[in-house]
Amino acid sequence: MLLALLAVLALPAAVPAAASASITPSLTLAPSTVSAGTIEAQGFDVTFSPSGTDFPTSLSLALPPGLLLDTGLDGGACLNSATPTAGCELGSGTATSTLPSAVSLWIVQAPSASDVAGLALEDTLGTVVGTGDIALTTAPDAGLNVSFTTLPADLTALGLTLSTVRAPTTCPSTFPTVGVSAISDQVPTPVTSTTPLPMTGCGSLPYAPQVAATVDQDDNGTAATFAATVTGAATESATQALEVEIPSSVSPNVSAALGCLLGRPCTIGTVSAISPLLPASALSDGTVQLGGSVTAPTLTVTFPPPYAITVTGAIDISADSLTFSAIPDLPLTSLTLEVGGGSSTQFLTTNCAPSALTTELTPWDGAAQQTISTPITFGGTCPATPTAPPPTTTGPAKPTVSGASLGGLVKRVVKLAFTVKEGTNGRPIKRIAMSLPKGLSFSRARANLAKGSVVRGSRARKVKFSASVRHGVLTITLSSAAPTAEITLESPAVTVSSTLATSVKKELEERKVGALDFNLRLTDSSRTATGLALDLKPKS
Repeated sequence: MLLALLAVLALPAAVPAAASASITPSLTLAPSTVSAGTIEAQGFDVTFSPSGTDFPTSLSLALPPGLLLDTGLDGGACLNSATPTAGCELGSGTATSTLPSAVSLWIVQAPSASDVAGLALEDTLGTVVGTGDIALTTAPDAGLNVSFTTLPADLTALGLTLSTVRAPTTCPSTFPTVGVSAISDQVPTPVTSTTPLPMTGCGSLPYAPQVAATVDQDDNGTAATFAATVTGAATESATQALEVEIPSSVSPNVSAALGCLLGRPCTIGTVSAISPLLPASALSDGTVQLGGSVTAPTLTVTFPPPYAITVTGAIDISADSLTFSAIPDLPLTSLTLEVGGGSSTQFLTTNCAPSALTTELTPWDGAAQQTISTPITFGGTCPATPTAPPPTTTGPAKPTVSGASLGGLVKRVVKLAFTVKEGTNGRPIKRIAMSLPKGLSFSRARANLAKGSVVRGSRARKVKFSASVRHGVLTITLSSAAPTAEITLESPAVTVSSTLATSVKKELEERKVGALDFNLRLTDSSRTATGLALDLKPKS
């Protein structure tokens, strides 16, 4: 679950530069292209091109989301001193006035309580000629704003090389930009410029998060605390989205939760995270708040200033799931969310029965989504060996899929049909999730999904359901679990690319039609999930 920091070193509110501006700042990056997720030296070379006797008096750099500085040098000890100390040097460079002069950059104590750190600019004599503010911004994205309001006199150029800069783990189609803004002696209006930062290597980063989950019942056996921890390596892609299915052994206390959804949000837990780029204490004291409304409840994770990061997740009551879809591009080696305490100590209960936490994690770099099923570890007054359900003489069989057909691809009017059934001695089916092969895609528009989706149950009667698409996966949730469901999906709920239509047409003409791979995930009324593969040859 969870979470991101850093990115846009937001520029000051910029007004168009006056025609009389006597400085023209520009920025050159070295290297000019970066590889996603790497942590290496990055050069920022700024020239001001002053005219006459006018020179810059302040400077701001705007980094794109995910381009992060290491403010946690020496385990965060650098933030305890207002002056440079050993182990806290972040970089070096050259300041050019009449002559070029070597300078160094140091992480120091934050100039004010609202800043996350300070960045001291020191000359060759060991004199700090200016200390920049590093402040967290939260709109439109979480990031850092670094600004120097004091610079060396008569400055014409400033070349800085920062030794530990972490590159974003996403490669947008439009290159992100790094911006520079400066104010001069004679013209107080900021003058700005931007430089693109091409990204490479997305999709090839490692991504292997691990999930652990615990449930502790209190001494009275009337309440429970649920905790989940996601861990990963510092060199992996950051997590962009996270969806969890609430385990069957945990139930909310409806009466306790109701007040939180009627305009009075409640703090119901805590959250903590560790990032290799931040001091250990930076994200150690966050809170979890239940809010929203009865029909659209939310769970909001908030960290206190100066790292005031907030991420809100949507609770899907019908699917018993929680989704965080806007986690910042920040490397986290650990993220722990604990729910059940705070102002609502009776928020959760547990039956101590064996269950698993299913988590779907989506990386920022565009690689494949990871689905992890983690057995719950029980503690507190739950028995050491969780209470198992009554044994049955015959174990339940897995659900099945049959009667599948696929057509209409050549004319790009798709029709896909299949039937799912509960397994022998199994539970009825509650939810059907499907991912499509390349060339086919689901519409995200609710109107299109409603128009092109039909579910029938026993005796071909229509069944009420809800449908949603997240990260290209269609999830159909039945209003009531059913032993069998016949699914029909057609345009406009499903679209086909022109490339696939042409390819299928050629294969049909040559009578060498290849099968397309579909993946199904069926969840029964006990929240047990089963993955099934469906290989279909298009008929038309």
